[in-house]
Amino acid sequence: MAAYSLMDHSDRPLFPRWVGWFDLATAAIFVTGAPVLFVKDGPFAWNGLLAFWAVLLIFGGWVLVSFAYVLREAQTIET
Repeated sequence: MAAYSLMDHSDRPLFPRWVGWFDLATAAIFVTGAPVLFVKDGPFAWNGLLAFWAVLLIFGGWVLVSFAYVLREAQTIET
């Protein structure tokens, strides 16, 4: 979605450019969840601040933003 959002130069793009940047930021935050396999305690543990809570909050925001823009486009296609 990030690549499509950033490369779409049409008059009325499907997603705004900021959604593409938000998708890239979301992917970067997901990387902080990778050490959960190797760390037992601290911010990178399975219940830590970065590996669980930051990823969960960003994922929730990504779902809301993506759903809102996909729903908006689906409604404009029907009319």
